Amino acid sequence: MLSHHSAATESAGGWFGDLESIEPNFHRRIERLRHEHADLLRQAGAIDKHLAHHTEAEPLNFHDVRRRCGWLLTALRHHQALEADLIFELYDVDIGVGD
Repeated sequence: MLSHHSAATESAGGWFGDLESIEPNFHRRIERLRHEHADLLRQAGAIDKHLAHHTEAEPLNFHDVRRRCGWLLTALRHHQALEADLIFELYDVDIGVGD
């Protein structure tokens, strides 16, 4: 799901490209979101790899898994808030105050 979101928003006809064409001043913030996508995907991949590579001799440390998942969820919530901020600001730019 996360990889689908990243691919869809960053593709040639994706949301980020549309935003930049409407409001070029958002470029730096969109670049930050692109970097966050890469970081979120790395974190999710690391969790997946950690879950897949346990053995009977080395069982999962559920405390560690819970901690990693908590960090990822917090980062996802923060990322979602930044994207929502852009949408609300675009709404203001598009219709303007007092239109």
